[in-house]
Order: sequence, then structure tokens, then C-alpha cells
Amino acid sequence: MVPRLSDFLDHPHPEFQPYLTIMNVEPSGRVTVRLMGSERYDLAARTGTIEEPMRVVYSPKLYPSLHTVTMQVVNRPVGFRAMRTFESSDGQNHRSAIITLPLAIDTPVAKSFVHFQHLLGSRAYRGASQIVTAIHNPEWIDIGAGVPGPDEVQL
Repeated sequence: MVPRLSDFLDHPHPEFQPYLTIMNVEPSGRVTVRLMGSERYDLAARTGTIEEPMRVVYSPKLYPSLHTVTMQVVNRPVGFRAMRTFESSDGQNHRSAIITLPLAIDTPVAKSFVHFQHLLGSRAYRGASQIVTAIHNPEWIDIGAGVPGPDEVQL
């Protein structure tokens, strides 16, 4: 079952809202931010990653694969979860757990997804920027349309 965009816009969940980002995928494949939770917005405001966020947040080596994952999420539809390692501007490595789910919307032109991030560890992260350098333990979440095969996406 695919969650609806209205589930997050019309009935926000206070426990999740700070950690989510809702993004639109345009027909061209360009990904733009529709809504950012306060924790995510604070980071984006410091790094200038509101426009084309995936190009800035993911290392150039990871971006092509993660863009393919995004296209699978919104087109199949399918969920995705993984662990990420990212380097902050102060040179520290941090880990986060992520989950990305497609969103059902009433507009046939655009597609949307919701992305949650939870920082792991006891150290609070307040760095000025982040670059994701590694994806660990990626898994597809079957929400009724199957999952991509290994020949479709390489991470």
C-alpha cells in the first residue's frame, strides 16, 4: 500500500515531521523539494541544498545509482531503506538510517516520495554540510508491485 501525499500534508505526524523531506520528481527526472521537516530544513538552509538536493548531498560516485533508486521508488512503486555514512564539514563521519517511500498523489504529471532520515549515535550532528560517501545494507521494501532485480539497480 502506497501512502498518500495528503497523509503528510493534511495530517502531519509530529513525531516524524522534523525528520522528513517530501520531494517531487518532474517528468524530466529532476528532483525538487516540496516540503522539509525542521531538522532537514536547518541542514539545507546551512548548505544551500534545497535545489537539486540529491546532486549536492550524494558524492558524485553515488549520485547516478541513487537517482536510479529514486526513479524505481516513484515508478514501480517500491520502498527503499539503507544506512548511510556521511562526512560533515568538520571532517567527522556520521551514520544515519534512511527510508524512502513513494507517495500517491492526485496529479498525474508529477510523482512524489517521502524520505526519512534518523541520525545514529549519541553525538548530535550540527555540522555545516554533509556529503554522503557510502550506502550500507540497501534493501527494497515490497509494497505490492515487487522489487527491482539485481540487474536493474547496482549500489
